[in-house]
Amino acid sequence: MVLLGAGPCATVLTGRLRPTSAAGLWAVALSVLCGVPDGIFGTGQHLLLIGSIVAVAAVAVMAVVSIDHDEHDGLPSRRR
Repeated sequence: MVLLGAGPCATVLTGRLRPTSAAGLWAVALSVLCGVPDGIFGTGQHLLLIGSIVAVAAVAVMAVVSIDHDEHDGLPSRRR
């Protein structure tokens, strides 16, 4: 279940907010659903795993927000 965090991390490389947010939402939803077949649904371990996926998705979205790409040449803008 921990590998679900790889999706939001991989979409950070696109530098786009929507795909990263969507991957984060999918990862969180799948982490909730994966608790059923794993037999840990609703336990403390399951909640901890969901929390870790939420944290990874949030950090991925914050990383994309902090990356400000210039729309004309595709290069990151330099903020000072």
